Amino acid sequence: MNSFWKTLYIGTVVIELGVMSFYGYTVYRKKQIEKNVLGVTSVNPIKKENLIFPPDAKLKYFYESKPNTEEKDQRGWLPYTATYTINSDSLNERFDYSIEKQQNVFRIITLGDSFTFGHCVNTTDNWPEQLENSLNTKLKCKNIQKFEVINLGGAGYDIEYIVHRYKIRGMKYQPNLILWLESGTGFIRYYEEMNQLAEMCEATKSADISQLELNDGDPYNEYACWNLSESETMKKNDGIIGMNKLNVFWDNFYRSKGNTPFVYMLFSYIEDNHIAKAKKWTDNKLNTMLYTGIPNIYEKNGTLPDWHPNAKGHKIIANDVFQYLLKNNIIPCESSLPENLQ
Repeated sequence: MNSFWKTLYIGTVVIELGVMSFYGYTVYRKKQIEKNVLGVTSVNPIKKENLIFPPDAKLKYFYESKPNTEEKDQRGWLPYTATYTINSDSLNERFDYSIEKQQNVFRIITLGDSFTFGHCVNTTDNWPEQLENSLNTKLKCKNIQKFEVINLGGAGYDIEYIVHRYKIRGMKYQPNLILWLESGTGFIRYYEEMNQLAEMCEATKSADISQLELNDGDPYNEYACWNLSESETMKKNDGIIGMNKLNVFWDNFYRSKGNTPFVYMLFSYIEDNHIAKAKKWTDNKLNTMLYTGIPNIYEKNGTLPDWHPNAKGHKIIANDVFQYLLKNNIIPCESSLPENLQ
């Protein structure tokens, strides 16, 4: 082999190794991020005295915030006090929304868990509120006078609870669009079972918390029983049994939403096997879109110490959703601006 071909061969090998290393790191990084997210976001950040538990024969542990309340959320690892303003319909919202939709109002319902509720950020800073601000200040539409973005997010909710919340709170608002932000926990969380295990753990002090505690004031300390209960629930419901349960929840949702346009939104860090599940739930469904490009807020300093979005992270999410809706013509805005100013 002459020197030219030898040099070319060595260069090719180096490039291939570099590509393989980068790909390996990317896969590892996605797994680490999703592992961290799934490990800490199942906790319910609302104090129990500020919750109501509507009686339901099937959902023993389903909960909502008390209507017309303001809660201060202060934690040892949080450098400020977060304020949640709960409206008359038990939603983490600045405003009350009339059941009857006014003429020329485009109404969006947002669904999800604590990432949509706005765990440990002020109500004004969560992504549905910021999206509502952007839609009303950045768009000039002939056919839409006002945008309403109604936040049905619930801290700690799994898919079953999110669907139930939509049925009892969201359907009556007759939305023009439904946005569901998936943090990643929806693929593995079964709240009814998990809560039973967590209660037993707290009651018996059976959790080996020493393995989970890192430092005094560390956010992980708060989630010891939740982490263990989630891990046990995942083992119990892994594979086909778990998928069958989730399929039932999703079928229930599609029956409830009817023809309303719907976007299921995933972060870019979500693992491929979970994306495959999301595709099964959304493929060939009426007026349904799957978006897997929500930016990785963990690499943009957009998170709190417990991996939930901070105010910056919520802004990143809101801006990306705003751009996605416009680029894909999901908002039917007949612009009142000249083309050169759009």
